[in-house]
Amino acid sequence: MRVYTPRELTTPDTDGRRGAIVWIHGGAFIFGDLDTAEADHTAARLADATGLPVISVDYRLAVDGITHPVPHDDCWAAYQWVRAGGHGLPTDPERVAVGGGSAGACLAASVGLHGRDADCPPAGVFLAYPLVHYPMPAPSAELAAVLETLPPLLWAGREAAVAQNDHLIGQLLGPEMTGVEHFDYAMPGNADSLVGYPRTYIENCEADDLRASGERFTQQLVEAGVDVEQHTVPGETHGHLSVPGLPTAKTTCAHFAAFISDVTR
Repeated sequence: MRVYTPRELTTPDTDGRRGAIVWIHGGAFIFGDLDTAEADHTAARLADATGLPVISVDYRLAVDGITHPVPHDDCWAAYQWVRAGGHGLPTDPERVAVGGGSAGACLAASVGLHGRDADCPPAGVFLAYPLVHYPMPAPSAELAAVLETLPPLLWAGREAAVAQNDHLIGQLLGPEMTGVEHFDYAMPGNADSLVGYPRTYIENCEADDLRASGERFTQQLVEAGVDVEQHTVPGETHGHLSVPGLPTAKTTCAHFAAFISDVTR
């Protein structure tokens, strides 16, 4: 894990404690590390914007025989470590927010679900372009029309997208696929119930096939009575937080910071 401490920390409570942020990078479960822009740049920007420490998690990837629940367990252990103040600052465990991008969003969402089940939920869960379902939900007619406008490099068609997703989820779940223990901690959108899930913020990208999963998860949370807010980044494709300084990435970080500050105040 890597700890990002802002130059100006937010004022602590009367017990000298603050909230904290856990950030989990994406990479299709098979690549990415603490130095990728989505991990490093996002964590630094969130620390600066919120005045809270951000702990970026370098979970074990689903390669070389590593499968679920290892990535989830790593992120869950990181969350518990932050709640206990392992990063070196007195921390209110009730004011720890958890977020991530893409595969990292899936892992962050699974920490939210595990936290609900273990009676130690995050103060809030914030997700960028998440994939939290298997099988991948079909796009709406509106999303399908948007995807058809993309060049083949960005969208090779529904059949190719499903095949790629099946391969990556196979890497995560292993040969048993849906037979794994606690499948809901691998794919939180497949949980039997999301009642009692933490307050959530979701930011999808307009021209991204994974938007179908983000939108479906939002609807599930609404149906479960969860306080959830969803935004769509106009004209953007998947993974814009991987481009430091991109205006849409700055805006997404600002939205995240506002949500985090609200749930950790």
